Amino acid sequence: GNECSKHYTNYTENGSVVYYRYNKAKRHGPQCAARIYLLYHSDSDKITVYKTEVEHNNHHDKLRGVDENVKQCIQELYNDGVMKPKQIIRALRARNQYVRVKKTEDCEFIFNNIQIGMQVINKDLLRPTVLISDTADAIKNGFRNVFNNEYNQIMCWTHMKRKVKHCICQINDKDIRKEIMEDIEILQLFNSIPVFKLASTLFMKKWNMNNKQQNQSILDFLEYFDNEWLQSNNGWYEGIQLYASSTNSVIEATNETIKDDGTFRERHVLSRFLTIATNIINSWSVERDAFSINAKIFATETTLSLQLWTLSYQWAKPTKDIS
Repeated sequence: GNECSKHYTNYTENGSVVYYRYNKAKRHGPQCAARIYLLYHSDSDKITVYKTEVEHNNHHDKLRGVDENVKQCIQELYNDGVMKPKQIIRALRARNQYVRVKKTEDCEFIFNNIQIGMQVINKDLLRPTVLISDTADAIKNGFRNVFNNEYNQIMCWTHMKRKVKHCICQINDKDIRKEIMEDIEILQLFNSIPVFKLASTLFMKKWNMNNKQQNQSILDFLEYFDNEWLQSNNGWYEGIQLYASSTNSVIEATNETIKDDGTFRERHVLSRFLTIATNIINSWSVERDAFSINAKIFATETTLSLQLWTLSYQWAKPTKDIS
């Protein structure tokens, strides 16, 4: 293949000198010490080739592209009928073959600059009482480093449920899978910490059958559920913070809009990103202008339909006899 590509050109009295770079080094990073360049003589059609004698130092042994294990995993998924890119990515994430790295320093930088922004506009610093996120440690650690006051960590119920549904598929009995999932959904509705702890203990006891459970697939799932969702990330039930959202789906939807309509899912240099961010904010401001046609007004209270009001009235009107 093509090992070299044109890098830049210098113009001298003797002619133009075209420098080439080895393609295994990043274009905007440190270049390989081994160089090659051509001198196009200004007084003739002669071309002289110059080449350095130093060894290559662009790390031929460095892993590039997709790891062979990941390639094999993708091939297995393809053979199983998983062919769409997003489905493959989700499956790889679940198998810990694909990792999107979030650094604590990055999240801390973002949260810290929010506080700086509050100071700039002469507002009180934020003292959040709740954080809603997925299982990413970088978000939680960055948040804790900036907002070191007491707050509750809510695990997004949508993220949690999606991951549990993926792992529960290992249970070979379809009816048991359904019943366990229904029990987990009931656990999510408990509105106090003591009740949730008691109910989750009973849940484990029920499906362990007092340590008499023989189905290994159920035992494996229970071990996963206990470690991941009862010991580590246990903030996915309503009672962890009353009157707070149990998901961050709205933020995820906004994030999706930014990627689809703003950045087009591409990485940008800082100057270009700031321009895009300004355009996005300007567009949102126009859409939210109360005096514009078809304005998108922020909702401050829940909108109830006439049908729901009617059903509520019909339910409340009869005398209830609860025994």
